Amino acid sequence: MSSEELYWSDTYSWAMQQAEALRRRDLEAVDWDNLIEEVEDIGKRHRDQWTGYCENLVEHMLKLQHWRVWEPETGQSWIDTIVNARRRMARIIRRNPGLKSQRPAMLSDAWSDGRSTVVEELATYETGTRYGQGYDDACRRLRRKLPAECPYTLEQVESPGWWPVEILRRLEHKVRDPGGVSRGDD
Repeated sequence: MSSEELYWSDTYSWAMQQAEALRRRDLEAVDWDNLIEEVEDIGKRHRDQWTGYCENLVEHMLKLQHWRVWEPETGQSWIDTIVNARRRMARIIRRNPGLKSQRPAMLSDAWSDGRSTVVEELATYETGTRYGQGYDDACRRLRRKLPAECPYTLEQVESPGWWPVEILRRLEHKVRDPGGVSRGDD
């Protein structure tokens, strides 16, 4: 079986075969086109990981800011998710400093996808369903309400101590009335 066929039928065996050819410095046995593609994918994987964590972070920031009813357990879970996402994003950049210049574009991608997810989740929460005219209307209204462009700077997103004012207000209210429910319009 050729390297090309092996690549498409058994990637693990192909990778081991390629590693062995490289160890032997057998340049004729290297499947260069597919190897180049796989090496590029390694870099893309780190970019995708950072973007995924950032998407999760902005989703939870938006939910904390726009969810109508403050539920202490859920709110704390979302805060923990944001803290964890920031930690993992920082680790990815520490281990892959070449990604630093890509962060603005990655944040833009994360914002777009995270915002879409939150629109759908908030509309489902409000209407109790994921289909129908009421759901569609809620999605349209929420798309108008939520900023089209990310309102957070890259520095804010990455800063462990930064929180939007709306979230800080909810946290302060929670401290004053730990057993109560705080509404987003407080």
